[in-house]
Amino acid sequence: TPPEASSSGMSTAVSTSAPTEQGQADPSKSLMSDAERLLDLPPEDLDRLLDMPPGPGRVRLVNVWATWCAPCIKEFPYLVQLARAYPENLDVVFISADFPEDRSRALDFLAEQEVDWPSYLKTGRDAAFIQALSKDWSGAIPFTLVQRADGSISAEWSGEADLERFEAEVLAAGLSPSEVGTSMR
Repeated sequence: TPPEASSSGMSTAVSTSAPTEQGQADPSKSLMSDAERLLDLPPEDLDRLLDMPPGPGRVRLVNVWATWCAPCIKEFPYLVQLARAYPENLDVVFISADFPEDRSRALDFLAEQEVDWPSYLKTGRDAAFIQALSKDWSGAIPFTLVQRADGSISAEWSGEADLERFEAEVLAAGLSPSEVGTSMR
């Protein structure tokens, strides 16, 4: 399942949408408040998040995006689809690079995309945030980082990707299609 914030502000897995009459999750009736849906993420908390390995049999995909970034908006649905296809073994962590005054735009976009797990809003100085995420990252978005179960980095890149690339990278990081209930294919 996609990540949920714990009391430390870090992520664990759970779905937080209220069920509909048909038993399906309805993101428009999320049990999360806006404050829970989009948590502030300063560089020091990002360090703690990345230092905490996803755990046995799990892979973490971190994606930095913004509502003003056309390639980010284009690839975002692929990441939501991927999170839903591999709920038991993949943590998709969204980090918005929107400005604090655009928090409501980011929240609206997350709701439109039916993201029913907590995401993050980058806070603090850009340079510190960039260095906390990757020493090799220029700061260009979208930016994606994939971590293996032991926390080591499997892949990272700037620029838009398609569904096939995202899936190939999480599989290369150790996610096994045989371990999941739903396949992307």
